[in-house]
Amino acid sequence: EIKDTAPIQKFIKRLQSASGVGNNCTCISIGNHDVVRTKDKDAAVKKMANSYRTQKGEINNLGTILAAESRFARLYEQILKIKYPLEGHYIRPLQIELANGNKQQLEILHLDTVLSAEAVQAKGKTRILQDGNLIIGTQLLHNVLSRRQDPKLPILAIGHHPLSAFAAEERETMIREFESAGIRLYLCGHTHLAEITQYGENLLQVCCGTNMEKLANQ
Repeated sequence: EIKDTAPIQKFIKRLQSASGVGNNCTCISIGNHDVVRTKDKDAAVKKMANSYRTQKGEINNLGTILAAESRFARLYEQILKIKYPLEGHYIRPLQIELANGNKQQLEILHLDTVLSAEAVQAKGKTRILQDGNLIIGTQLLHNVLSRRQDPKLPILAIGHHPLSAFAAEERETMIREFESAGIRLYLCGHTHLAEITQYGENLLQVCCGTNMEKLANQ
């Protein structure tokens, strides 16, 4: 348990000051190291690995899996002073100021890419959910995007893992959902390596990491 979040809050305030943004435009995405490992969480993920199929996209025991993210939810709320939607993926509306001074409304799709991450290796038929075969929950993703209040607004997505971390069929479905929703940019991390990846004709993935200054000059 992180009892003193002051150093983390101070660090984020420094980032906000350097970039000129406040809490209203700061997005924090959950990563695999933010998940509390418990026997219930591991059991739920192993069950998911055995039963999940991309075509249906349903995640069993979602409540148990999300309970392991409660520590991150408290930290999120302490830093940004807003409630964290402990429901998997969610959309957050933002208003930004453009270079010309005009205001622009947009939406940020927050992906919970750690729903199936960090599973304990199991014997038998259980799949090992590591980078390359993670699960996003395609039905959960579809439901969130279908509830957009204004589909005409620009929308981009952020998440911890890059698309390459997901199982091939899962990744292809995610890309189709992105395209249908008009998402053209996905911001991620995890690999600690800065790189830009093009998926299809319309989707650009920007992975943050070391050597960002070199990437910015490409």
